[in-house]
Amino acid sequence: MAKKDTRGFAFWLGIVLILAYWLLLRPPGWGRLGYNEDLGSIELSRQLIADGIQQYGRPTFTTQRMMAPTGITAAYYSWSLERDWIGAYFWLWDRDFPWLWFYFGVSLLFTFIGVGKILRWMGLSKSASSYVALAVTLFHIPRHFKIYYHYEYLPQHWVYLSVFLDAWIWQRFVREKKFSWVLELWRGVCFFGTFGLTGYFWGPMVLEYFLVRAGIVVGLFLRRRKGVQTVIEWKRHRAVLPAALILLLFSIDLRWFVPLVSEVNKLGPVWQPISWFASFSMVFRPLWLEELFNGLGWFIPGLGQWLTGFFASAQLIPVEWPETVVTVGWFYWIPAILGVTLLARSKNRTHIFVVAPLAVLMTIMIFYVRTGWLPGYQTFIRKLVPFMAYVRVASRMGIFFPIILTAITVLCWPELKAWYESAIKTRRKWHKTYRLAFGIFALSSVGELIKLSTPIISMPPMNEGLKTLLAQVHDLPGTTVLDLPFCVAGGNAYCTEEQCPQYPNSTAPATLTGWHDKSVYGVYQARLVPAQCEIYNKPPYTSWFKAWAQDRCFTETEWKDFCAYVSDHKELSAILIYPDIWKAVGRPECLAQFEKVLGRPLSQADFSIGIKRGGEPTGLSRVWRYTPRCMGVY
Repeated sequence: MAKKDTRGFAFWLGIVLILAYWLLLRPPGWGRLGYNEDLGSIELSRQLIADGIQQYGRPTFTTQRMMAPTGITAAYYSWSLERDWIGAYFWLWDRDFPWLWFYFGVSLLFTFIGVGKILRWMGLSKSASSYVALAVTLFHIPRHFKIYYHYEYLPQHWVYLSVFLDAWIWQRFVREKKFSWVLELWRGVCFFGTFGLTGYFWGPMVLEYFLVRAGIVVGLFLRRRKGVQTVIEWKRHRAVLPAALILLLFSIDLRWFVPLVSEVNKLGPVWQPISWFASFSMVFRPLWLEELFNGLGWFIPGLGQWLTGFFASAQLIPVEWPETVVTVGWFYWIPAILGVTLLARSKNRTHIFVVAPLAVLMTIMIFYVRTGWLPGYQTFIRKLVPFMAYVRVASRMGIFFPIILTAITVLCWPELKAWYESAIKTRRKWHKTYRLAFGIFALSSVGELIKLSTPIISMPPMNEGLKTLLAQVHDLPGTTVLDLPFCVAGGNAYCTEEQCPQYPNSTAPATLTGWHDKSVYGVYQARLVPAQCEIYNKPPYTSWFKAWAQDRCFTETEWKDFCAYVSDHKELSAILIYPDIWKAVGRPECLAQFEKVLGRPLSQADFSIGIKRGGEPTGLSRVWRYTPRCMGVY
């Protein structure tokens, strides 16, 4: 009697576990996620698009909201078409709706269902396809440790679907000698869909696309020379839907990217160094290594100190560092390596080519992670997306590793399945050895899975006192708030040293525009160009930056210039001062000057300027609201 397939159970278990994971990651304070450098800029990006929709009915990339009083071309935000354009409509509907968290949840479910469907078509059983889709969707350590630090890397649905759909296309081409134009159209849907995600996905995914197509072209040429036929499939009625979706996505991409490219061309090229590398040991290490060594150090005196030195020499920095998470654990590496080994030993040696494109891609990414240099790779990516060369941090390639390794494992599935069935039928001694090895692997996988319970970096909720203060500012006449200090900084280090001496703490004030809805001074963007620094490279701003860098109060002359400035700018609603960022203000002698010139604070509150895992603040800054006019002293 055939064993009953438990696909229904596996599928619904997957849905439940993914929803449970998503619910556990509910952002503190619900609603908007935060006001630090990274999350604040993500919230601002959809707010800027909402402004454009309100004013012009379409996304725009110039704004008066930032870099008051002139405004700025904000082309180098970490834009994401889906997150920001769709999110802008949610912003216009209800600013406190938790759009980013909701978007992540939809992405997880879309990934699980889509990958499961493709795996079923690739030949996995109903239950196996659900279990594998669940594992690769849920257990993604590089993605997990970017919650909510680098939120733009969380939604990866188009990346998943692109890789697994290509795996299926390539599997059919190698194993079955078939090629379907309808599948190629569906891959086109994923191709254009990828451009709706963050820029870091574009270059690698286009590279993956061309590697597979180059393999198909070479394969067709070689087969033709040998007289081997490849069945070319074409079903017109099945091509209508993917063709329509391609046209739709392409038109949306054009509507988004044409104005974006236009603004970027006005700014010119952006300086883009490559940084943040990771050692080969970080790529292949198990996730439980620290726990094992810490346990040994606890039992064996002196071992802990030696292990600390070992970790340093091997460059085994903590797994959870958000910029350097490239390890995906033995959970992914062992099945992939075993599968490739079995392919290499199979009777049909040509089947080894079934993993060729993804193996080449994985090799390229590993070397890039280690060195940041590979002949032609960086140039290739920048030529593909010259207006957003977002491959600055080499180690971020680790976000692709779980997906690629799982796809390689699935491509080896017939060999893995045959090996498994053979192993359990062999003599008792080998059967015991097999069970022991499988038990060790299962125990290792559970140890690695526990890493998903590690607290993540997340913003604490905004306290009621600050909400009240910002609501007061919101209701004041005027269009602009002057934050002291404010900050001009780029992720590529432009402007930062000269115009953001308290980086990164002083990036936070500008993000409060989402609550008080006024224009603000300064900006944090993923990239800046020198011309954007010049906006404030003149009096009185230069003297303000100097005072903040030297952590001193204004001089007599600077006070006179300051008062003349605020007198000329009638659009100011309030002056917000942060004495724990510009620490000189908190000292009695400087505080006395402020009270002499601006009077006493009209209201005050505090907010988090440092965060740690679990969302608890590591430091607070007071916020004082002052009148935007001097008291007649100067």
